[in-house]
Amino acid sequence: MFNRDELRNELLHILGSDSDNTEKTELLLKLFDNCYKDKVATTEYSYHLKRIIGALKNTINAHGPITIDIVPSAAKRILGAIKL
Repeated sequence: MFNRDELRNELLHILGSDSDNTEKTELLLKLFDNCYKDKVATTEYSYHLKRIIGALKNTINAHGPITIDIVPSAAKRILGAIKL
């Protein structure tokens, strides 16, 4: 996978480095940034969601059904799972 600088260099190599193509390259990089940002956000969300589900399952396995008395333990396990 390309990092941003490698992608810029590759695009400039393919398109040529005149000023018109440099502007096109920057536009393509902005599109790349927007797509990548969304992917990172989705990946982080999915990662944290899996960690929270795991912490809740761990709480249920340790204490049984989650009741009002068990909520502090569940909260502690969730915070530990997402490393806050």
